[in-house]
Amino acid sequence: QSAFFQHMADVWCVLGGTLLIASFAVKLRLSSPIIFSVSLVYLAINLISAFRYHIGKGLVENHAMIFMMLAAWFLYCLRERGGYRIILATLFGIFGYWTRQDHLGAIAGLAFLALEPIQGATGDWKGYWDRFKLQWKVFAWYWGVGILSVLLICFRNWWLCGAFYPTIKSHPNLDLDYYSPFPGSLYIVLTGKSWPAFPGMLGIIVTIGVIVALLALVWRLNVLKNFPLGLSIIIVGLLFPYLFLMTWGYAPRYCIHLLPLALLSIGYFLNYHVERLKWPFRFNRQEKNN
Repeated sequence: QSAFFQHMADVWCVLGGTLLIASFAVKLRLSSPIIFSVSLVYLAINLISAFRYHIGKGLVENHAMIFMMLAAWFLYCLRERGGYRIILATLFGIFGYWTRQDHLGAIAGLAFLALEPIQGATGDWKGYWDRFKLQWKVFAWYWGVGILSVLLICFRNWWLCGAFYPTIKSHPNLDLDYYSPFPGSLYIVLTGKSWPAFPGMLGIIVTIGVIVALLALVWRLNVLKNFPLGLSIIIVGLLFPYLFLMTWGYAPRYCIHLLPLALLSIGYFLNYHVERLKWPFRFNRQEKNN
């Protein structure tokens, strides 16, 4: 219950999120300048933009974000080695859901990271289905324990309040009679501002990253041919609840989970073009040396 611990934990969550983004970028085989740029942009946004007001505020956004990213990391590492990683991924996924229940879709979508290939082309939906038939036990364990965690929350509410429900039915985020959540809630999540305020740099970055990830779901050509579909599915799972949920107060807080995913999406997109520009340059330089 120490306020000092809460304040310092937010700082370490931001630093840990930066490290995990860089680690994911390495796993995605992005170039060093892209990895450095993506990590620096994430850290700068947290320290310069409105995100800085959430550091040390005692809210759960940064804690939920780091739990989600840790679960994603261990699920992604399952492609190479199994063992205890599925247990840690499930545990962090449960913590991520308990701290922010509206991110249940994203937490569930993390399981698709285990289907990403270790080497070679990512492939289309058929390739993911073929890998799912081999990795279905990961989904059975991760989703099965996740469902139990939801039921545990419902049981807790029934025990204390008499209602077997994930939250109170009169929760303000569920009050749809006063204001329609779509598209206002999605706009806040994507831009960090309320409609019709024009998005700032944060909103532009997040929106571009989300658009790239959503395009990868249906367009698997050229730049998006090897885009990790697991990343796209997580973003869809994160956005979907806000078609039905309100977003009250502290507008930038709803971007905290989305920012790391959007930056990885942009980083992959930029890396493709950087590689295309770099290789012809190297080839011409080698010809001159010869």
